[in-house]
Amino acid sequence: MMMHTEEQLTTSPLQFYRRAFWVALAITIMLAATLTLHLYNLKLQQAFTQFETHYERLNSQLDKTLTAVDNIFLAVNVSLEQPLGYEFSQPKTSPIIRYSNYYYQSLGKHFGELVGYGDLTGVDLSHPYWQKVMALGGVFNTSLALLEPLEAIAYVSDSGLVFVKRRHTQNSELLSKIVSGSFKVNTDPSKFMVSQRLEVAGKSYFAFSNQRISSSRAHTLMIFDASKFQALFYDKSQPKAEIYLSDKLHRNLITDLSLGKPIYPDQGEIAPWHDGVIFYKSEASRPLDVVMNVSEQGFAESIIYSLGLEFSFILLFILATYFPLHWLCEQIFVRPLKELFSFIQQPENHSNTYIVPKLWLSEFKQIKTIHQRRAQLFSRVKEDHQTLTDQLQQKQHFLELAGQDKERQSAVLKGVLDAVPDAIYYKNTDGVLIGCNRSFERLLKTSKLNLLGKDFNDFAEHFLAITDIEAKVAEQHKPLSQQMSVEHSTYFVTVAPFFSEQLGVMGCVGVLRDITEHQKALQSLQVSESNFKSAIEYAPNGIALVKVDGTVMMLNKAAERYLGCSNKQGQHVSTLFGYENYQQISQVLEHLSKHKQSVDQLSLTQSGSYPFLDLRVSLVCDSEEMPKYFVIHIQDITEITTSRMEAERATLAKSRFIANLSHEIRTPLNVIIGLVDMVKRAVTEKQQQSRLETVTHAAETLLEMLNDILDFAKVESHEVSIKNNDIIVSELCENLQELIKPLANKKGLAVSFTVDEDVWPCLYGDKQKLTQILLNLLNNAVKYTQKGTVSFALKLTYSDAETQTIQFSVKDTGIGIKESDQLKLFDAFTQVDDSLSREHEGIGLGLAIVKHEVELLGGAIALQSQLGKGSEFYFSLTLNKKLSLDAKLAKSSVYFGAAAPNLLEEFDICTIQEADVLPDNSHYMIVEKGSLSKLPLTFLSSMAGLERIYVNQAEPQWHDADLASISLRCEEGAFLQSCLSDIFFKPQEVAVLPESLEHEANNPKPHSGYQGALCYVVDDNDINLEIAKNLLQQLGVSVVVSQTAKDICDAVDNLKPDIIFMDIHMPEVDGFQAAKQLNGCQYLNEIPIIALTANAEISSQQEYLHSSMQGYINKPVTIEELEKILVKHVKPQRKFFDEAFALQQMMGETTLLDNMMVKFLEVCEKYIAQLKSNLETKEMILLAHSIKGASAGLGFEQLAEAAKQLEAELKQQQKIVNPKLVVELETQLLKVQVFLKNRASGC
Repeated sequence: MMMHTEEQLTTSPLQFYRRAFWVALAITIMLAATLTLHLYNLKLQQAFTQFETHYERLNSQLDKTLTAVDNIFLAVNVSLEQPLGYEFSQPKTSPIIRYSNYYYQSLGKHFGELVGYGDLTGVDLSHPYWQKVMALGGVFNTSLALLEPLEAIAYVSDSGLVFVKRRHTQNSELLSKIVSGSFKVNTDPSKFMVSQRLEVAGKSYFAFSNQRISSSRAHTLMIFDASKFQALFYDKSQPKAEIYLSDKLHRNLITDLSLGKPIYPDQGEIAPWHDGVIFYKSEASRPLDVVMNVSEQGFAESIIYSLGLEFSFILLFILATYFPLHWLCEQIFVRPLKELFSFIQQPENHSNTYIVPKLWLSEFKQIKTIHQRRAQLFSRVKEDHQTLTDQLQQKQHFLELAGQDKERQSAVLKGVLDAVPDAIYYKNTDGVLIGCNRSFERLLKTSKLNLLGKDFNDFAEHFLAITDIEAKVAEQHKPLSQQMSVEHSTYFVTVAPFFSEQLGVMGCVGVLRDITEHQKALQSLQVSESNFKSAIEYAPNGIALVKVDGTVMMLNKAAERYLGCSNKQGQHVSTLFGYENYQQISQVLEHLSKHKQSVDQLSLTQSGSYPFLDLRVSLVCDSEEMPKYFVIHIQDITEITTSRMEAERATLAKSRFIANLSHEIRTPLNVIIGLVDMVKRAVTEKQQQSRLETVTHAAETLLEMLNDILDFAKVESHEVSIKNNDIIVSELCENLQELIKPLANKKGLAVSFTVDEDVWPCLYGDKQKLTQILLNLLNNAVKYTQKGTVSFALKLTYSDAETQTIQFSVKDTGIGIKESDQLKLFDAFTQVDDSLSREHEGIGLGLAIVKHEVELLGGAIALQSQLGKGSEFYFSLTLNKKLSLDAKLAKSSVYFGAAAPNLLEEFDICTIQEADVLPDNSHYMIVEKGSLSKLPLTFLSSMAGLERIYVNQAEPQWHDADLASISLRCEEGAFLQSCLSDIFFKPQEVAVLPESLEHEANNPKPHSGYQGALCYVVDDNDINLEIAKNLLQQLGVSVVVSQTAKDICDAVDNLKPDIIFMDIHMPEVDGFQAAKQLNGCQYLNEIPIIALTANAEISSQQEYLHSSMQGYINKPVTIEELEKILVKHVKPQRKFFDEAFALQQMMGETTLLDNMMVKFLEVCEKYIAQLKSNLETKEMILLAHSIKGASAGLGFEQLAEAAKQLEAELKQQQKIVNPKLVVELETQLLKVQVFLKNRASGC
């Protein structure tokens, strides 16, 4: 036979044979792995069941042991109660051994020992009482022999004398513990209790105690060795389980391990062995319970190992089976089948070299012959035989399982019946008892063997009434129930017939349930319900019970009285309240039902005797969290509400009084301080200046006291609120330093500022209140320190990603405070020195305000002080970090800082734009990288004195040798704080300045940004107008004043000022009304309006900022405050009127300038009239040129500029292209006209 080609084989159906082989092998392995995983879970469940069964065995063992203990106690009590039928002979006793506070006597080896407190001359053992006690020796000996863990058993008499029998008599410490009562516990004569575990001579013991009767202190103790007692429950078959004993207080009686409260695993839990299992079942009838702890590793460790081996064996078996099978298939099946197919297809070309296996001879010789049919028939018969054999084996297996199942069901039924707490019995049709459970045995106090085959007449006389029920059941063939009482107990009896499908009625079964406690609980519940209804009915507050649908269930007397109704039970809750009140209540009820909240509250107003009511509504739900009903508590708050309203009216009147007081006092103060300041600047004689300084100081002191009173009033009325904003630490310290340094220099004090470098540069909190607190503390420190140092420090105490807790402290070396005075230091209107001759002035409100504001910010202020050595005030606040710093700090910059005192005379942080902005190195500097080359040489040459540098760029772009010599670098946040660290300011001597320089120092040079601006000041007080005008003119500002805000829009429209300063309290039209009028006028609402007020209330300040005003200044007005306002709100532009230039043009002659101003006023009126007439272009050019020349010569720069622009356009275009230029020129002429009229009138 010839071989076939590869191409012919590829067309064969067997081409996928090898692929199918590997797929089948993979599927088999995966199936084996899945079965192994399933087997693992089954074994875990089996292990949990085994541990659970083992725990039940431990419980049974504990019950047996406790039963033995109970029997011993019972034997002891019986022995003591029964009369002794014989008399002991006097034993040979050892002499009495007396110790410091107790005695001891041995009664002999077989009798025991006597021990007790006090003194004993001897015990008469022939006395009947001691004859009974000595008779306990047999019980004690038997107990020690039967219970291996029992270490000692003792009887303690009423007098404290102890008769004891010990297993080991060498250890006397155990006797001491027994005599001292360490093992005694408060017990109930009806049961015995267990003591706590005690350590005696290196061993652990605990005791069971049983008191004979409640009227006697005599009791019996059984003391067990804890380790031996534990050994009773140790099982080598469960080495992974840890066994403990726990009393009802969950104390471990075996070891020191704290158990807490064990929890038995839930029955419905799918995998209870996760995270380990604590098996615990508390039985109320026994004093202690067994606890078994099994870790999750204890469940899985051995199972994983065995399953690994099993899976390995299965895998080897699969491989050992598949590969030989594959080889056999190749040899026996595949190859012959290929040859057979080849023979069938081309029998004449088939190769004869292939040796046909014997099994395939018939296929090759007789294709489709009788031999093939016979082989098929034989195979079919064999399969049928095998099928019959398998069916027979299956039937036998089913019969075996049925027998086992029947036995198991019988055992389960018996176990279930015994586990049922109800007494169950069953009889046949003859009335003979054929079975019962253990509860029935306990009920009749006899065993089942004594009951079977008998009827109730033989053993249960008290239960004969049940036979009547059984007779009725036999007649009616249906279950019947009846309640019956037997010997102070109540039972619910149910009797039912049971049937057989073949025999019919086979008998009856009875169930007796003890419902004595249930009946008692029902009676108690009825009494409790009656008491509850009485408590609700006569409660002082109103109570209403309302169903979920709104039906009124109950109203007590107080609720009917408050709501003015009666007999509303069964009606809807809407009938109790008015329409509006019911709408509120219905919303509350709906909200509680929807969100299932427990309590909500609302207040109602109604007419009648009780106008104000407070309602608290509670939702009551059932065990499934479904709403049942509402409880509405009604309280009369009429008196409280009336008192609160009166208090609010009084507080409002007080606030109005304080506001008026502030205005009325600040107005004359403003006059005093303003006029004195004006006189000081004009007076050069030092004696007069000193007197004026005294007047200024007195006025400022009075103003400070007024501010304290206003602040404290706000504290009392709870009007103070928190307004958080950015707190830049450097700016905070700079502001405090600028305010406190002049005061310290006057007294020759040194001031120290120290900031922890880890404090975040920018924090978030109430900057205004924090500044006020610290400034108050620093002022007090300077005030009460005559010499030495005032120190301020910021110390970081806690930090995380978002917040920092910082301790602020102010320390001085002043007079100090006595410990007895420190408690009243923070009280209002209190000073440490209350005498008439006190040295320091003040009204005692500063620290009271500080204390309140610190608490408002979430801190608590404290102090440490020693009389004569100084004081330290400190508090801690938790502030949020400002994570995004100012954008200007993010630029590529170089920061320089000098910490040496000689290089740093003042503190500042600024940005260098040009070299001549900062000509020396006495400041901290932030220098932009592009401006580094513009630094003055004097600065770069003195860089050896610099101590810190921070470079905010990856690679420096300069190579200056002097700059590179500074090697100390730090991070930006730490650098900004290090600039503030350890700065120590020493007092500086006041140099005598020349008069010219002194005059220049007292009269600051005006700022170029606002100089020449036009200001409009409105105030009804002439003196206030004069002061404001004088201060503004000193700053180089042109001023127009008015005493009324009437027709304010027309005046401002004509004047077009750069800024308006306006008083608030004015007749006819006040400042708020005038600001609203201006805000409503087009083209005038952009002019900034600044309030001038003597009212310092915070509420008023908020009113200013919300009434179209851009700011406010509290009177008395200072030139520094005016300058800050002008810098902030006036945009740099050409001057309206340059008075200095005009005066220079008039050769310094003021009279000549005034005359020229009067003439220019007349010319302005002609200019305005000409502008309004229709002029030719040439005439208009001549008019504009004339206005330009005249106004420029007199210093009206804005007017000259407007005329210049109009003239230039007319010359270039020969016509008016932009009409706005004409309007602007006319506007400027009107402004000058109004200004000159105001100047001419002397205002």
